Amino acid sequence: MGCCLMIFSLSCDNDPAAMSAEERYAADTLFTRQFPKLREKTDSLCQVASDTMYQHIVDSLTGAYMKEIDYLLKDHIIQE
Repeated sequence: MGCCLMIFSLSCDNDPAAMSAEERYAADTLFTRQFPKLREKTDSLCQVASDTMYQHIVDSLTGAYMKEIDYLLKDHIIQE
């Protein structure tokens, strides 16, 4: 909430590069307080993405190997 207020107040200024010392301190403080939470969320999202990608790769390889096994069994092994 505080971060939104700060962004809103900064967006109403004519020169966005000109921040007072108080505004810089507030921004630094908010960033310092919120960064661990943000890092935790991004790490969690990265882990989910990594797990999903790993499962997709395993499924793709399994499918490819199953096709190869099926091909070998049907076409290259002499059936009795």
